Amino acid sequence: MKLRVLQDRKLTTVETFWQRFQNAELLKYAPEKRCLFLLKIEQSDYFVKLYPKKFLRENRGEKIHLVGQKFWDLANSAKLNFKVPMPVFWDAETRTLWQKRLTGIPAIEFLKKEKGEKIVFQIGQAIANIADSEIVPMRIFDSPEQMKDSFEFAAMIIEKFPPLKQKTARLLSILGETHQSQPAQNLVRTHGDMHIDQWLFDGKSLGLLDFEDFSHSAAERDLAFFVVQIEAEYGAEICLKKIEKDLLAGFKSSGKQINETLLEIYKAHKWLAKAAKVSEEKVAQKMLEKALEYLRKQ
Repeated sequence: MKLRVLQDRKLTTVETFWQRFQNAELLKYAPEKRCLFLLKIEQSDYFVKLYPKKFLRENRGEKIHLVGQKFWDLANSAKLNFKVPMPVFWDAETRTLWQKRLTGIPAIEFLKKEKGEKIVFQIGQAIANIADSEIVPMRIFDSPEQMKDSFEFAAMIIEKFPPLKQKTARLLSILGETHQSQPAQNLVRTHGDMHIDQWLFDGKSLGLLDFEDFSHSAAERDLAFFVVQIEAEYGAEICLKKIEKDLLAGFKSSGKQINETLLEIYKAHKWLAKAAKVSEEKVAQKMLEKALEYLRKQ
């Protein structure tokens, strides 16, 4: 694994980082995208993310760090119902983002037990908290941007699984039509990569990780992505209908409304993205069919 990471043509600062911090433990590696390290310095644990060169453009790495600082300030002033990791710094030379380790157990472990109902309700409230925050996002992720993303995922599917070309093209066509039939989206602050594995629970408080994709988007996108990710990763272990019910109830508890059609559209987008990342054609086909099922409801 270490050799693979060192030879990564986009993560070109890995060797420099490892030379400086030889005790760094590699936790995750996404080829050409990022590495996640755990580093112990004196009595503290740090999570360090290492990114490709494009994160220097328009100071993207520095902006992610600043967003983390603002969420840290909100959390400490009790304006959020969750904790966030303490931001440390962005190092442009090694292209690394440093944060203190946030304590807690993966929240999914509690969702499988009796406390799951309360936790998911609180996550719904948290999505509403984020939507109401005054932090300025780094990007706008509206319907056109989502369609652009889905076109890229569709191209990946067709390249890997040519027999799925017609089904994929049909899905894209319906997605485009349904977006056009919708009223203008109410863009709010969104996490951008909302799923259960971003959440920790320490027995009292929730903790949320990774604001890398923080953006102006539809709250329905965060809600839909959370639901699909749960079904895709843990659907055999938990009651999906109850999870979704509790999530939406938590979001609505602050008086917010949900565009049900838009929610289903974004579920379809997420299943399309999932289909692009699997290695078996049969699995990809089932995921595309799931996406189409959501759109048939409209």
